[in-house]
Amino acid sequence: MILTILEGHITHEKWSTFEIAFRTEMKHFPTHLRETILIQDTTDKTLWRVISIWRSEQDYEQAMQNTDHDTNAVNIYHAVGIEPTRRVFKAVAHHQYV
Repeated sequence: MILTILEGHITHEKWSTFEIAFRTEMKHFPTHLRETILIQDTTDKTLWRVISIWRSEQDYEQAMQNTDHDTNAVNIYHAVGIEPTRRVFKAVAHHQYV
């Protein structure tokens, strides 16, 4: 499993536009994307992250070649004039409570 995190600082007056862009872009996410979460830091409320969880490393690599989800997620930040930073993580252990 691969996790990607896009991060950027967004001013208060652009929060609504950012959230709308997230909801719009996420209507068109690829099937090999497992989950995408929009989060806001509780201490620094200008810090927003889009965390995406991919089914496998191969699915992530394929998506990056096609630029489908990556472009969608980056477009969320571009909608408010921000170039996000990106980090990619490989899950080494996972536990889910049901």
